[in-house]
Amino acid sequence: MSLLFYKFLFLYTIYCFYCLSMQKYILFLTRANLFSASREKCVSLQRKMKRFVVLIILLIGTVCASAQQFIGCRTERGWAETPMLRTTFHVDAGDLTETAFRSCYYGLVVTSLGYHEVYVNGTKVGDYVMQPAVSQLDKRALWVEYDITPYLREGDNELLLWIGQGWGRIYGTPAVAKAVVEETVSDGECGLIYEILKTDSTWMARPSPYSYTGSWQPMQFGGERYDARISGRNATRAKVYDAQDIVVSWQEFEGNRITDTIKPQSIEQLADGSVLLDFGRVVTGWFDIVFEKVPFGQEVTMEYLDHRDAKPPFTEHYEPYMDAFQFIKDVAVDWDTSIYIAAEPGDYIVTARKPKVSSLNKAAESLASLPDGKKGVISNATRYVYGIEDTNALTHSHINALKPRDTWYIGGITDENAREFSVKLDFLKPGVKYEATIYADAKDASGLPGTNTLTHSNNNTLEYNPYGYTITKKTVTSKTTLKLKMAPCGGFAVSIRER
Repeated sequence: MSLLFYKFLFLYTIYCFYCLSMQKYILFLTRANLFSASREKCVSLQRKMKRFVVLIILLIGTVCASAQQFIGCRTERGWAETPMLRTTFHVDAGDLTETAFRSCYYGLVVTSLGYHEVYVNGTKVGDYVMQPAVSQLDKRALWVEYDITPYLREGDNELLLWIGQGWGRIYGTPAVAKAVVEETVSDGECGLIYEILKTDSTWMARPSPYSYTGSWQPMQFGGERYDARISGRNATRAKVYDAQDIVVSWQEFEGNRITDTIKPQSIEQLADGSVLLDFGRVVTGWFDIVFEKVPFGQEVTMEYLDHRDAKPPFTEHYEPYMDAFQFIKDVAVDWDTSIYIAAEPGDYIVTARKPKVSSLNKAAESLASLPDGKKGVISNATRYVYGIEDTNALTHSHINALKPRDTWYIGGITDENAREFSVKLDFLKPGVKYEATIYADAKDASGLPGTNTLTHSNNNTLEYNPYGYTITKKTVTSKTTLKLKMAPCGGFAVSIRER
């Protein structure tokens, strides 16, 4: 018999002892004149207490069922980057047959450090891709629930989880996952939940033919490598990964779906023997190609590029506005503190962020490992935070001797409605003066596309003008309140640095 049967037998025994004790207790109170009630009231009280105990038992069962473990594939080189985790489970005859008095639902809950795909009996479950959404994997992971009922059959069923390390390459977490399959049996009024299986060391694990190239650092993102020579014969027992410090929470939104499939607009044979496929647009997705009769051991390399020319296309469109791009140069990409000042989903958001000094120059330093990389490069964000005016005079080895200035960035964006916000700078250090550089929409700016004119609530009509902006500088402190206006479909950006 299965472990699940013994768990159910244990909980049912507790319930039976409770019912017997409850009857004797009510009878004792009645005889001792400590409790006066009719037979109907006694029965009603018993029923209420039984329901309460059933709820407690189900809660205990749910907590026990959540004790699944993160598992992965451990090899001689460490944790596999894109492992496949496999197990089987049994579905009794009749459990998949829905009647007027009984129905069963099989739910699968998966939490992965990285991306995952679910396959039941060889069929991919659902049409979502790159599940779950991105999170800071060394601190938080998201769980996703799947209805696997339509994919099951009576008898033995195979469940396969395919994991990809994804952003775990940045956060230092391996490609592991934990999962639980639960059966909900409903009679139309209430449902009982039974744990069918969960991830543990009894699962089988193996590396998949896919592996990563590149480091995922800027200018070194790389791609993937597929080795068709790797088969599924070298499966071993899954290894448990300790992730007690990682908080797990529900993914509160739908996942990604494939919205379009495009084909090359042209195919060109180049002089070096390679083939250029031009899709006519920048692609967010992946490349799907089938090779026929490829010799054993032959390697095919595929590379991605945005443009072929030495000078990127369309530069003439933004070259007149390079002063506005100074904020892009100054802004960091990794954050120590984030403050959400105002927000309404789908309408607007205003945030303030403090950069993480320890990672300011990591991207620039990674360039040094490239064949043509420059040594000792200082990034623009590092230059701004440390107040370095002449980057040629210093290298990143000198940064440790300098003191970073307290720096914040504020950003805001709005929908088709113009808005004005008063932003208090009380998150700045008291008694310290800062210089704020404000990039804001001009009075005649309007970013609402598709129309020639736009009428505001004050009856002022604006032409479609997404290029109108102003850049101003002012001294601010923690007591300053900035009044910032946003044009329709516009926004603002502010960089604030300690003087």
